Amino acid sequence: IQFRKDHAYALAPSAYGGSAPFAWKNAGNSDLTDWGVRHFAIHYYDASVGPEIEILINMEGRDVQFQLPDGAPWRKVIDSQSWFDDTTYIETAGEPRRSHNIELDNPDSVADGTYTVTARSIVVLTR
Repeated sequence: IQFRKDHAYALAPSAYGGSAPFAWKNAGNSDLTDWGVRHFAIHYYDASVGPEIEILINMEGRDVQFQLPDGAPWRKVIDSQSWFDDTTYIETAGEPRRSHNIELDNPDSVADGTYTVTARSIVVLTR
């Protein structure tokens, strides 16, 4: 909820149609033209209204690698993959009551300009 409030310019605009400008993208970071695909990205690109946001959505039954927009490094804020909810991971991480799918305070950098989204997952990146 805090992330949505902090990024209301894109995710919770005060008026219909008042969102920050965005573009629908395919996994190769080109404009989305095939609306029948089950994986795509939404890029809120206008940094003058707030930090850029890239939302990667994969509804496929397989992993999909996304090419990220060029520029400043991206930081992973949310990754909904089920691995973070696995008992083994939670026991290893040492914080059983904390969600490991979201990191608002110190998000990890995405190093190589691509991000692989696991099957049936959503990832949110910011700059």
